[in-house]
Amino acid sequence: MYTAGMKRILRWTAIVLVILVLAVLALPLFIDANRFRPELEAQLSTALERKVTIGDLSVALFSGGVAVRDVTIAGEPGGLDPLLRAKSISAGVAMSELIFSQHLIVHSIDIDEPVMVMVDSPAPAARPAPAAAPAPAAPATPASQSASVPLNLSIERIRISNGRISLTTTSGAKPLQLDKVNLDVKNFTANSSFPVTLSVHVAGGGDIKLEGQAGPVQPSALAETPFDAKLKISGLDLGASGFFAPETGIAGLLTLDGKATADASHIQTEGTISVKDVKLSKNGKPATRPAEMSFNITHDNSTRRGKVQDNRIKLGSAEATLGGTYDISGREPSINLKLAGKNMPLKELAAFLPALDVQLPAGSSIESGTANVDIASQGPISSLTTTASIRTDKAHLAKFDLGAKMKILEQVAGLPTKNGTDIELMTGDVKNTPEGSVVNGLKMVVPGIGELTGQGTISAQHALDFKMLATLATSGNVKAIFGQNVPFLVQGTSANPSFKADLKGVAGQKLQQAIKNPEGAAQTVQGIVNMFKRAPKTENK
Repeated sequence: MYTAGMKRILRWTAIVLVILVLAVLALPLFIDANRFRPELEAQLSTALERKVTIGDLSVALFSGGVAVRDVTIAGEPGGLDPLLRAKSISAGVAMSELIFSQHLIVHSIDIDEPVMVMVDSPAPAARPAPAAAPAPAAPATPASQSASVPLNLSIERIRISNGRISLTTTSGAKPLQLDKVNLDVKNFTANSSFPVTLSVHVAGGGDIKLEGQAGPVQPSALAETPFDAKLKISGLDLGASGFFAPETGIAGLLTLDGKATADASHIQTEGTISVKDVKLSKNGKPATRPAEMSFNITHDNSTRRGKVQDNRIKLGSAEATLGGTYDISGREPSINLKLAGKNMPLKELAAFLPALDVQLPAGSSIESGTANVDIASQGPISSLTTTASIRTDKAHLAKFDLGAKMKILEQVAGLPTKNGTDIELMTGDVKNTPEGSVVNGLKMVVPGIGELTGQGTISAQHALDFKMLATLATSGNVKAIFGQNVPFLVQGTSANPSFKADLKGVAGQKLQQAIKNPEGAAQTVQGIVNMFKRAPKTENK
């Protein structure tokens, strides 16, 4: 009995299975998935405000989904490249609803290896009205029936795997290429927030990961969709990646750990940044120590401008504050930033001078002292104008003998020489452009020599052209000849400066004194005679 009953169950089970298989195999003959294509194209075109075209739709019954081929989302008006192109997209759907009720309810969407081309326009512009999806020439079903088919926009999971994105700006800078783009969205609904995880690799070096919540979606402006996420960037090569144009000279390896929140109008980011091998000038060299910064930035979506506030920069143990604004609405990013630092150790700052293409005399090094700076940078990134007021106290420049370099003054005044130079105080105002630097109000107090004042220029190739006045602290023939103030020139280069007497300045100065004081002029002549009677000194090697 048991055996006979089992045989009957197995026989009927086999009959049912055969009927079901035949039914499944026959279903594609009765279900035309392409009937949903016009509706999908129209609704997606409206939601994205861009023309969306879809190729063949087919039902994948055994996987419970629908396969979509040749999907294209149009790019910017007049552009040659589409925003997105994918050969195929698979969607997991509620098959029972699709088969028996003709309702398309999407559970999941998987997009493999899509290619996206994005253009960052220089300024906001009014968008044209979205292109309407083309009406089918011969719809499989009446339009009214097609329009009555509901489209469920609640999706359990959306995944993009191994995508590629090319971001191009109209400034002509190198396009930013992103590959290994992986996006995972869970429980997506247009009217509420949903979890998002995004990871990308930056061509040229670097990885970016964002994880948090996004939504509700803003159909008319997808870029304004609110989100709240953690942001991590590691090993981002600022130069090779294309984040900055080559002519700016900006380079380095950046690491960022922070968070970003956004609403329809603003994006707020904060966190910490560390940059190794930082370079801030086209002809500069990488800094020998990393720069660190805590940042707080507010970006306005409508104006594409932002505020930088409460930023603290650490250059070793030297600390400074940074604030101001930036503007990325034009063809090239521009900034208006101010940096202020108090009592910063000069030895720490010396590690970052090569990054700014600032050269010290060859073989010398800064061993001690402090600096107070107020720096303002304004204009396009590639052609910044920077002004600075600088004060240093108790600086020691090792392996540079200022007294020996000022030979003409040493010979007449007997200035002391030693293996190094102490600068009790130095102040000055500097204006830097891509063409070079102009220094005004330069004042140096050097023990054993006196007070040096003047102004001059430093070219982009580091050529020096300074007119200076030395108020000497020593006595001797120099005072009998020139008085206490001695004009001189500084020429050569930053790496190898040369000092010589300013004969025109001396002549003019003495002529004025002779007119005012004839007796003093006679004493000057006698002093010159006495000087040349003196045996020449042996030059220091």
